[in-house]
This record gives sequence, structure tokens and C-alpha cells, in this order.
Amino acid sequence: MLLFSLIFYAWGGVNGSFIILILCIINYACGLIMYKCSHNKKILVLGIIINVVSLGYFKYTNFFIHNLNRILDRNITTISIIVPIGISFLVFKAISYLVDIYKGKVDAEKNIIDFMLFMLFFPQVLSGPIVRYIDMKFDIKSRTICEEDIHFGLKRFIIGLAKYI
Repeated sequence: MLLFSLIFYAWGGVNGSFIILILCIINYACGLIMYKCSHNKKILVLGIIINVVSLGYFKYTNFFIHNLNRILDRNITTISIIVPIGISFLVFKAISYLVDIYKGKVDAEKNIIDFMLFMLFFPQVLSGPIVRYIDMKFDIKSRTICEEDIHFGLKRFIIGLAKYI
């Protein structure tokens, strides 16, 4: 699932995928540090600031430039920004994860692959809602794969695709 999620993000742009991966690594590190440092509030605040600033930069920089131009009657040029797929979704999911660790609702995920799967799970990006780590942790840790489930999933996918077309 992680591989397919990475392909999904890369499909939207390789540069955007690197940004998403960097944000995931930063949040993974913040979660581990906060957990090891007895739920340190400074790390929580730092993690939230990094996430919100990232979201603000990638999604709203040109919006603010455009509005400044209109309000101040200026001609500030907008900048070319690569907006990663699902950046808003990822940022809010990461903040939720960090807050849950801070409040002691979950332990920080020590396995980076499981953490990345939680953060990048592409079916949720497409349809939402933002799922908290505590709700996905069990499914990530104890997932089973059987032939019957694969057939059911493929059948459901094909029917859905046929309805779309």
C-alpha cells in the first residue's frame, strides 16, 4: 500500500512528492522526539508551526500576493510554486497525530514505514475524512492479505471504474 501511495503522489509530480516526503520525515521525527521527551510542548508547537507554514507557503502565497496587488494597486509578481497533492490533508493529519501524542492518546510510531503508510495512504486523500492514527494503527500493524479479499477488492474497483466511465 505504501508503494501505491508513493506512486499516487509521484503521479501528481515528483517535486511535490519530495516535499510530501520531507514533511512526513519531519513529523515522524517530531513525534518521536516529543514522545521521548515526555510530551514536550515546545516540540508540539514547533511541529505545528512547520506544518502550518508549509501549508501557508504552498497554498496561499500567491493568493496573498494577488490580494495585495488588488488592495495596494501594485504589480507584485506571483511566484511559481509546486503545490503537492493533498498538502492540506497531510498537514491536518500530521497536526492531529502530533496532538494525539502530546495528549498521550497514542504512542509515537517507531516504524517509519508504518508511519509513512498512515500519512500517505492514498485512498483517504481522495475521499477523506482525516483519520486519526489511533483509528488506523491496528489495521496497519495487523493487516492480513488473502486471495478472497483481493478478488473482492478488484471486483469492487472494476465495478466502480465502470460506473465512472
